[in-house]
Amino acid sequence: SYTVLLTGMIALLTFLLLTRNDFETTIMRQRGSTYQTTSHGEISNIFEINLTNKTQNDYKIKLKVENSNATIDLAVKELVLPKEGRLKERFVMKLPMNEIHNGKEVITVIVLGNGEEIQRVKVKFIGPLL
Repeated sequence: SYTVLLTGMIALLTFLLLTRNDFETTIMRQRGSTYQTTSHGEISNIFEINLTNKTQNDYKIKLKVENSNATIDLAVKELVLPKEGRLKERFVMKLPMNEIHNGKEVITVIVLGNGEEIQRVKVKFIGPLL
């Protein structure tokens, strides 16, 4: 009976290791911040990105916006995610005011690692109610 239990536990561990994600990505608007209006008539939000790398490789991270005129400005020159490490950084996303409907917009951010897509994350962009 112990061999059956041991075999079941090994099978479960193998299943869990094979189905886990290599990366975890969380993007949230910075706490306590609202939108800002830029001098160019755009609305900006400050976001915080948390990345966890569960692989044995370092990654140069780039952020791209899908299907939107939003732009991303990083707070640092380059995002580097170390192997088996974490990265926590802030960035500013800007969106033209005429693209915000009912005070908010859902935008998909594509996280690229060494030029390849790692994950897609949906974020809520807030702005004025027009």
